[in-house]
Amino acid sequence: MAETAERDRRQILADAFERQQRACARMEAPFTALLACVLKDDVAAGGPALDLAQRVGEEPVAAATALRLIGGLHRLVLDDLVPDLAALYPPHPLPKANRLHDAAAEAMTTHSS
Repeated sequence: MAETAERDRRQILADAFERQQRACARMEAPFTALLACVLKDDVAAGGPALDLAQRVGEEPVAAATALRLIGGLHRLVLDDLVPDLAALYPPHPLPKANRLHDAAAEAMTTHSS
């Protein structure tokens, strides 16, 4: 039963990231849409994004979980703490999803506290 609840919670979180991905795509924000997609996949796989997303709150859409995590990564870029991730942010060309995932996962693992 606990395993089912965990799987359901993970799906709810992944759905929140997918919703954010679609919104970013509609607003013609391709980088942020790709980042939301990468984070959605990471949540679904049980990666570091899942741990961070679970810390935000019970209702992921209302708590703006996806935007908070995306914003946190952006803050790390702006503070020059994650050069590998920064090298993938605009104005650079849109990166491959796997490169963005690897850099984001490293940033989340290294800077989560």
